[in-house]
Amino acid sequence: MSAYGPKQTCACALQESALTQSGHDPCAASTFGFKSLSDRVESVFDRIGLRRVALVSGIAYLGLSTISVSEDAQVTSGQLLFNNACRTCHSIREGDNRLGPHMRGIVGRKAGSLPNYSYSSAMRGANFVWDEETLERFIANPDEIVPGNSMKPYGGLASAESRVKLVAFLKTLTADQ
Repeated sequence: MSAYGPKQTCACALQESALTQSGHDPCAASTFGFKSLSDRVESVFDRIGLRRVALVSGIAYLGLSTISVSEDAQVTSGQLLFNNACRTCHSIREGDNRLGPHMRGIVGRKAGSLPNYSYSSAMRGANFVWDEETLERFIANPDEIVPGNSMKPYGGLASAESRVKLVAFLKTLTADQ
């Protein structure tokens, strides 16, 4: 009997030819009083209390990675929405103004302030900075936020869920990218 439990001998250790060329027993990993390597690992985890730590760490990792995946999925969906609803008039490349101004760095930018774009007088006169809430409301109904804007024929995006995804994507378009 060893300190780790009853000694088990594997079948290959009983054969004289079981030693490798270097003289090592290929079954030595399983002859220290345990039936298998997994029994040894389990014993170490039990003795030191690491089983609980490993379990809690694994659960925490899965929880955090789910949040990250959820945010990534929202941004990806937002990019698809942008491509389908906005890209005809807007670009995500800085300086690439089309019918509408580029969206790079929109969050935190004063409305109607890009130097190389010809805004409507209504948008130039808008006195606010684009934030998540203002963008979401504008995307829902541009005429309500800036009456007289030039976003025709765009009338708004009805789905609140889609607007949240679109704004999540627009937030990733920082000016320093």
